[in-house]
Amino acid sequence: MATTGQYFEDRLRQLAHLPLVGEVRGRKFMICVENVADKSTKRLLPEALDVGRRVTETCEAAGLVVRPLGHLNVMSPPLTMTRSDVDFVAETLEKAIVKVTDDLVRDGVRIG
Repeated sequence: MATTGQYFEDRLRQLAHLPLVGEVRGRKFMICVENVADKSTKRLLPEALDVGRRVTETCEAAGLVVRPLGHLNVMSPPLTMTRSDVDFVAETLEKAIVKVTDDLVRDGVRIG
């Protein structure tokens, strides 16, 4: 379990390269991803865009439950998850963040 928790943390921290991700916070099985308009200043997106909900809905459409909390997406998966489960979470979350970023940019929102 300890190694899987660290693997989960490491995989989610790899999302930090995405333009929408300001920070990945937490440790092991208690993690959240912060969504921002500007990585360097940590400027948040307007609340009305409801970016956390958008990412969550995109994840849910792919079979992943993620909790939206304002501009954050919070995860506390079961302690019994496997490395394969971790890969599914990380890949699904990354695809969701990329899709939401693309949608926002298409709608004229400046990211970065």
